[in-house]
Amino acid sequence: MKKVFLILVLVMTGLSSFAVITRETEEIYTAIFASRFLKCIPCKMEQTIATENGEVKIQRFLKNWQGHKCRYSEISEKNGEKESFSCNFTREQVSSLTSAMKEDPMGKGVAAELWKKLKQDETTCQIDK
Repeated sequence: MKKVFLILVLVMTGLSSFAVITRETEEIYTAIFASRFLKCIPCKMEQTIATENGEVKIQRFLKNWQGHKCRYSEISEKNGEKESFSCNFTREQVSSLTSAMKEDPMGKGVAAELWKKLKQDETTCQIDK
């Protein structure tokens, strides 16, 4: 009986780490996302954000640590156009991005600049075409 319970607990714990977090908000970087990002906890987060030029749908995927790097990917869709990219962040980059996201949850200042800089670094991120 203890083995069955232990297995059930392990399975449920594993499944909960891949939870989908869906939220309509004006914040691009929510507190939930920032806390999961800091620890690189596997999850999928979906958001719809209203902007002046229409809605933006964002899917973010945290895929856990591999080779001391946090694997991350994102797909965004605006006016029927999709953009996607994948990154492998160092612990230092994860920490810097998390701090920036907490300081700038709307993604219009320091967080936007840091994400832009890292997305342009081909050793860190690859833009899917």
